[in-house]
Amino acid sequence: MFNILVTGANRQLGSEIRELSTSYHDSFTFADYVFDGKNYKPYEENDQTNPSNLYGKTKEKLTVINDQVGTPTYARDLAQAILDLIPQINNDKPEIYHYSNEGVLSWYDFAKEIMKMAKLDCKIEPIATKDYSTLVTRPHFNLLNKAKIKETFNIEVPFWKDSLGACLKEMRERR
Repeated sequence: MFNILVTGANRQLGSEIRELSTSYHDSFTFADYVFDGKNYKPYEENDQTNPSNLYGKTKEKLTVINDQVGTPTYARDLAQAILDLIPQINNDKPEIYHYSNEGVLSWYDFAKEIMKMAKLDCKIEPIATKDYSTLVTRPHFNLLNKAKIKETFNIEVPFWKDSLGACLKEMRERR
């Protein structure tokens, strides 16, 4: 998803962006890629899966797709939700539950917000999926319907921007 150009004076910035994007990518899950993105409503747990790709490769320029939307999921939020839900699970009847952070945005908007919150001065160029050179088909719409998990377990799901802030804060504290 992130393409990074690291040249000359931008070498340190590029290194920081690469670390942020790698750490952030590793901290968030994207299970929504089990769907092909052809829906125009949030996916429900019983919708037919149809994976359309593997994660893209990093190339040499900071361009981010601006016409694919979904919601990033902070792995810490997901892990906490799983730990909170385990005692309430009824193992007699297996169920599927969707979980992602709240909100919806494009990958371009997500990258811009990462740079803003991380206080990095970096120009991010939007690119349409059709102009992004890749051999895999990328889903355009990856929003999960979380009504079932919220109603069944009476949980509150954090907004993606709050979780991004928490993730970046933790990363800064680890440095």
